Amino acid sequence: MAIVGNSLKSRASLGTITKFLPNNWPGVQDTDRTVDSEHASPIIPPGTERRYRLAKENYWVYVLRNPAGKFYIGVTDDVARRLNDHNTGRSKWTKKHGPWEVAWQQGPMTLAQARKLENWLKRQKGGNGFYRFTGLQADSSSGS
Repeated sequence: MAIVGNSLKSRASLGTITKFLPNNWPGVQDTDRTVDSEHASPIIPPGTERRYRLAKENYWVYVLRNPAGKFYIGVTDDVARRLNDHNTGRSKWTKKHGPWEVAWQQGPMTLAQARKLENWLKRQKGGNGFYRFTGLQADSSSGS
């Protein structure tokens, strides 16, 4: 959608999104109210950055497995970066139990959805629900 005068015209085929901002918004002119969603960041009003970041669907729930068959469940917006954090000792508990590999991941989803799934998986405590949902196999030598 694009604002032209007081009317709206569809520009969905151009891959743009409309930003409805007041005329006195810094750097915004009346004729420049669209942002190309492929090449530019959306304009976020001051003070709403955290809400915007949390509402975006770019979070992943991941399960790591170490050679002993232990699992670690977490949430991140970048699985590769978090795996590196776990394997290089930036995470307190996992640095003693690595090396880790990604055994399962699901996303993208909002942070609220990811936290709910993470907590549900953790409540399963490696039980049948955990294995059925993730499709992972229990390691018989680990006792989990």
